[in-house]
Amino acid sequence: MAVALIDNLSEAQGIVIKKVDALPRYDYEQYLRSLKEFSTNELKIIYSDWRIYRRAFCWIIEKTPDGKARPVRFHPKGWQGKYENSRSLNDIFLKLRKTGCSTDIMMEMYAKAVLMGHQRQVMMSHEEDSTKRLLEVLKTTHEMNPQA
Repeated sequence: MAVALIDNLSEAQGIVIKKVDALPRYDYEQYLRSLKEFSTNELKIIYSDWRIYRRAFCWIIEKTPDGKARPVRFHPKGWQGKYENSRSLNDIFLKLRKTGCSTDIMMEMYAKAVLMGHQRQVMMSHEEDSTKRLLEVLKTTHEMNPQA
């Protein structure tokens, strides 16, 4: 019985992830309209897992080829997606520069802080400019999050 319930939840999570991933990535107004199409049960699934939550509600700043900045809904890519599914409490890894590692971890921290509450999350960088950039991404995420 318990196995069947887990399978059903896993299947429902997969459906919700596909629906979340289909949300508009660039058009914020269309994104807000699309969010209204989620059922109460689908929203419960989103709120039950920080991995799904950050895909649904976290935004980052992306530079376009012409050098302009625009908000884009966060979506794990490449190594981020692989690492997201294999994390543990004891992970140690060398941080590469400009791969999205800091942004990925910051989005995880933001999602957990929003979902769990009563937490303090601290992120710092070795350079003041990097810290400011990360703070701007976090401010954008919080401002664009209709649930925050």
